[in-house]
Amino acid sequence: MCYDILDISKNGEGFEMKIHKRLAKVLVAGMVISSSMNGLCAKETQMNQEAKRFSMVRNAVYATTTSGAITVSNAKTKTIDDKMCLIVRVITDNAIKSVTIDGKTATKYSGNSTNAQYYIEITSGGTYEVVVKDSTGKESKSSFSITLDDKEDPELELSQKIKNGVCYLVIKASDNVAIDTVKVDDKTISFSSSGGTVEHKVTSSGEYKVEVKDTAGNKTTKRFDVDINAKTPSLTLDKIYKNNQWNLIIEAYPNGNADISKVTVNGKTVSCKKAGEKIEYPVSGTATYKVIVTDNYGQKAEKSLYIDTKAIQTAYEPSLTVSQANVGNIIYLVITAKPNTQITDNKLSKVTVNGVDINMSGAGGTVRYPVSGAGTYAIVATDIKGNEKTQTYNALPISAQTNAPSSKSSNVVFTLNQKTWTQNGVSQQMDAAPKIRNGRIYIPIRYVAYALNIDSSKVGWDAKTQTVTIYDGSNTVKVPLDSKTMTVNGVSQAMDAAAFNDSGRVYIPISQVAKAFSGVNMQWDNVKKQVSIQR
Repeated sequence: MCYDILDISKNGEGFEMKIHKRLAKVLVAGMVISSSMNGLCAKETQMNQEAKRFSMVRNAVYATTTSGAITVSNAKTKTIDDKMCLIVRVITDNAIKSVTIDGKTATKYSGNSTNAQYYIEITSGGTYEVVVKDSTGKESKSSFSITLDDKEDPELELSQKIKNGVCYLVIKASDNVAIDTVKVDDKTISFSSSGGTVEHKVTSSGEYKVEVKDTAGNKTTKRFDVDINAKTPSLTLDKIYKNNQWNLIIEAYPNGNADISKVTVNGKTVSCKKAGEKIEYPVSGTATYKVIVTDNYGQKAEKSLYIDTKAIQTAYEPSLTVSQANVGNIIYLVITAKPNTQITDNKLSKVTVNGVDINMSGAGGTVRYPVSGAGTYAIVATDIKGNEKTQTYNALPISAQTNAPSSKSSNVVFTLNQKTWTQNGVSQQMDAAPKIRNGRIYIPIRYVAYALNIDSSKVGWDAKTQTVTIYDGSNTVKVPLDSKTMTVNGVSQAMDAAAFNDSGRVYIPISQVAKAFSGVNMQWDNVKKQVSIQR
């Protein structure tokens, strides 16, 4: 027997389509049954105008047969896993063996072995053939005509890329259904119907018009200014630790007439001016930080920098200065020690003189420590992180002029970028080499005393104020970090170069500082790249 089912929406199989902004019309065009199915018949009825208007099947026909028949019905579109799919119901007396739709193996959606729904993903309208086989070998074929009523315009993104000296207009297009044509300045270019990205070669600067049309006739048009001479943005990375925080230093600037459009750190967008700028980006942990800078032409620059946020815990030693004071017939060592404040929650654990603990608080400070007499004393300050700073101090007899510079002359020779130096002809090693910057010779603070023939205890570093203090018995010179102004006995004096910090070492422009002290003679050997300092 054959039956007309006039309103599928009333039998619990309502045909509702919610596919983003898209509607679908599914028409049962016909059912063809193979000769192996005895007694099966089908009848077709056209959809009425109301069905078309509401885009759902109102008047569909499917058939039932005697025992052993296979029924395919209730074809509809449905969103499954964010994809538009064609779904059909299959009813059999025997177990369903296989279901193919449009030649593709269909996936079971719901139901049991004899009454179930099957689906495939679809991207366009057309005629789809459903082939069902049951466990006895019987086969059914049905054809469904689908018309997609697409209301959504294609998506289009444009940028440019220069690769191996060739400029490309980068076109990225996609659509709910399928791409029909892509045109550049009204000329059709090759493009996949499923969408994607194409690099279209261009040979001249100027505005290019790109049009994308889908199979439903919807169009999107955009224009893009191409600069074939555009260069990638400039990008440099560095790191700095201050205020108990590691920061990634990003310097990003566009080239030519471009603007910076986007800066990302490990995929996270960071605010940056169109003209570019220097950015201090606080980092949260030990990692490799990947920075990508993109300009408005789509040109990109990419660099990475590894930052170990735990390195600060062992990289910085405490500050320690030692001098001498005489009270009556007693020699005192005046010891100032402080933990490095750049290390979070840091404290001094102990300060010793020749291995003997002295009374010093964890926050540090200045104490006068009486010693047995003139001689050499080793002072060691240790923080809770295990960092140490050692000073060796030669205490002078009470009758000596302890605040005067040595009367013995000194001739010191430093070689640029080398850790070997000489004092009065004796070769020695240093832990940081002299540098040249902007035509000025820089000496590490630890060796400034040797260069100026000053007791090493008279050269100190204040981590809190970032200032070097040098005292030769007559003059006190203070040189702040990153400043071109020093003070001599409290009076400001201009310098043409500033001290700087490099990898935890403070460098002093020696020629600028030396002019604050009398009797200093400096000579530069451009061939040997050596500076000689006599005092």
